[in-house]
Amino acid sequence: MASSCVLHIRQADRVDGHYPIRLRLRCPDQPELEAEARIAFALTPQEQEDLRWYLEDYLQNPGAVEPVQIAQIETMMRSRGEDLYRQVLTATPDTQAIWFAIRNQLADLRIEIASGISGAAAIPWELMRDPALDCAIALRVRAFVRVQSNPSLSFIPIPPLDDGRIRLLYCCCRPNGTDDVGLRAVANRLLQGLGEHRPRFAIRALRPPTYEQLQKDLTDAKEAGRPFHIVHFERSSSPAGTPRPAGSATNRWSC
Repeated sequence: MASSCVLHIRQADRVDGHYPIRLRLRCPDQPELEAEARIAFALTPQEQEDLRWYLEDYLQNPGAVEPVQIAQIETMMRSRGEDLYRQVLTATPDTQAIWFAIRNQLADLRIEIASGISGAAAIPWELMRDPALDCAIALRVRAFVRVQSNPSLSFIPIPPLDDGRIRLLYCCCRPNGTDDVGLRAVANRLLQGLGEHRPRFAIRALRPPTYEQLQKDLTDAKEAGRPFHIVHFERSSSPAGTPRPAGSATNRWSC
């Protein structure tokens, strides 16, 4: 499978308690595969709070938590992720055909989740996992991104350039701290991708990479009349053999 293969998962608005899901797999020089599913999926309020706490509060202060509590939440995340996998990727012969076509070559796959704004947080796609795998599918693929199904940004004014340069805020999540790959090594991929256009960008790194600092930097930039044109999120990779938190299920996304 070529590295440009893309699995597009479109999540429609909920109807009668079910979300219509459409899958489309595109690979160069291969027939396009399509499938549909209707899933009944909803996190309870407690599950939503546990997930938020695990991904935000716990990563900032892991030493102040009982191991039993962590194990319970990670078990819930694994169970809900496997439930989502079964409802989507094993729902019909057509969805199974798509999964069989990609499951052994996930490292070369890009997954795009498309949804409306109202339903973007309804389904935690980053948790989806095949019970036969030892981690979430989002951590296995080359890229896992979310996009708006019907974007309409014409009403948003474009900030003026800073001396002709585009302002970019670079946010790199490093949940394993010093055990993660160095920030410079991860950022090099972004810089290499900009290539000859690198001088056109004014890049600021988010330090420390926390929700509080992100909110502060965005607010300060807006109040100064110099908001960012691009906010780029990226998770660093741990060295081989280093365990990663079960909740760090997002690879990279930009907005």
